[in-house]
Amino acid sequence: MYLFSIIIFLLLNIFNTQSIEDDIGNTRYKRGIMKRGMKLKWTFPIKYYAEKEVNETNVDNALIKIMNNTCVLFQKVDKHNKTIGLRYFKGNGCWSSTGRVKYNRVQDISLGNNCDMLYGAIQHATAHSLGLYHENTRYDAGGYLRIKTGNIEKGKENKFKKFLKNQSYVYDTQFDYGSLMLNSIYSFSKNGCQVVFPIKSDIYNSLIGQRYSLSFNDYKVINKFYCDSKCNKDEKLECQNGGYQNPLNCTTCKCPIGYKGKLCDEIEKSNNKKCGNSYIKLTNHTPVIIKAKQKMKCNYLVTAKSGDKIKVKVVKVNTTLLPMCFHSLGLEIKYQSDKGATGACFCGNYTNYIFISENHEVFIQYVGRSIKHYFEIRLERIQNLKERQAIISKEQLSDKYIYDEKK
Repeated sequence: MYLFSIIIFLLLNIFNTQSIEDDIGNTRYKRGIMKRGMKLKWTFPIKYYAEKEVNETNVDNALIKIMNNTCVLFQKVDKHNKTIGLRYFKGNGCWSSTGRVKYNRVQDISLGNNCDMLYGAIQHATAHSLGLYHENTRYDAGGYLRIKTGNIEKGKENKFKKFLKNQSYVYDTQFDYGSLMLNSIYSFSKNGCQVVFPIKSDIYNSLIGQRYSLSFNDYKVINKFYCDSKCNKDEKLECQNGGYQNPLNCTTCKCPIGYKGKLCDEIEKSNNKKCGNSYIKLTNHTPVIIKAKQKMKCNYLVTAKSGDKIKVKVVKVNTTLLPMCFHSLGLEIKYQSDKGATGACFCGNYTNYIFISENHEVFIQYVGRSIKHYFEIRLERIQNLKERQAIISKEQLSDKYIYDEKK
């Protein structure tokens, strides 16, 4: 996995300055699903073929992952057949139209600049063709990202323009730093300097622009747009913890990483007893320490009384050092209210990061892959606003401090 991440990092360096475009043709809407401007909706199966210079196996596998998590169907065809669908080819850079913009002929997806070497890059371009735009154009992105406009390449300013709330569908998802529909923090830079800065914490610098895969919420948005009618009304499930009804099996929910059960109302078991108790209830102000070391996978659900918040302090963590982080690769902390959004991910050696949860629940997952790996976290219940304000004053809102006060 480490070697794979290094390869991803090197390939990203090659094409990040010419990041995947999404305004080809007549459509200029760039994760949310388009609301206005998308007149044509794909019908399934979507036929596709890859030109001989493209890594056909990678395209096939990238599309299989989409089919396994959504109701979207792709059908591979002989390119010589006249058909309606998608053509993958090596053009000048990586780009795709957003949404279905051609009704009676093939729609192109360019996989130049080695984009066909990464499943995530192929999925990114394909997701654009399904109607997804970049996560940084969400109406609420201003609360999560700061854009240094002085570093943007001339003519690319529109890439960072946010939509109004009524211009797109984001459904019930929060902004996701781990969305595949985010480009690198250096994308469209005119001088090689960072353009996009995460407001919540610098820990997200190694998550933004990941090209491993579509995130859980990316899949969820696609499902809400294309698959919501797949299950009958009498089959509807009230999925919990950010889950969504599985369009491939309407009797169950698709659950975020670490969650399980018909309604996503349980967490997956740890694979080692040394992880300790997976369910931790904070009933008083006595801090609770959780820690583990070496090779194991540990899942924790931390809860407090409804209305309370939870202070999470990452005292120390050492996991596989990776230039690009993602879930299941090290330590992940889901402090957001939407557990479908990617949490704060740690791949490497870090100390003293602090989070305040958005609600009374926090999910934590540790994946140790070496005898040298470990983590230690200090948990504390926060009962009222005065306590939260005291923490803010004490911590001085350092860049290692994440605070979300919704009310």
